[in-house]
Amino acid sequence: MNKDYENVLEDLALVYRLKQQAEAHKKESDALLEGTRVLLTAEDEQDLYKKMFSVFKGLYNYQVCFVLENESAGKMRCINSTHPPLLNTVWQIDDTLSRAVKSEPIALFNIKQQATWQRHLSLFDTPVTSVLYCPFKVHQQHAVIVFCHQALGYYTQEFVDMANRYRTFTEQMAMGMQAKLMALETVRLKEEKAIVEKSLIDSECPVLKYVDIKRISL
Repeated sequence: MNKDYENVLEDLALVYRLKQQAEAHKKESDALLEGTRVLLTAEDEQDLYKKMFSVFKGLYNYQVCFVLENESAGKMRCINSTHPPLLNTVWQIDDTLSRAVKSEPIALFNIKQQATWQRHLSLFDTPVTSVLYCPFKVHQQHAVIVFCHQALGYYTQEFVDMANRYRTFTEQMAMGMQAKLMALETVRLKEEKAIVEKSLIDSECPVLKYVDIKRISL
């Protein structure tokens, strides 16, 4: 009887694990599909980042999210954020951030213990405590997406594992985003060129009309 009961418990535990795995795979698939839709429908750079942050919101449940890219030796710059005051802030690459950039995602239990964060904490409207660093590469350049939560120790090993699973997805999103930005920039330049050419043609029209009238009168 006890043996049968133990077997039932093992079967239930297996079913539960399989259910969790299936839900995780579905969540990842949904994120990939949404990421593709974002890249196809974004109208400009700001819209692209806004939608990308929305995709990650469903995965990491952050209060604030921002992207750091290499600035110079020992420094990174915030290039975009859900919290505008963080834009263009420069961050020192301390040992923890360096390990994240070079290796794998890292969760910080309490960022108030991190010297790098001290100069930036006053910029947050809502106090943040727990942080998840998610490194990725775009065109061989190092970058980090930083997820912030107000709860102490919110980002556990489970989130680190998830970030590892989604690392390829993050890099694909980043590469797709760069490609989309280049495409948007090309469209913008073409539109500006068309406006300039039209302006030149319009400015020449009175001269052309004067020449035509003069020929007719002759």
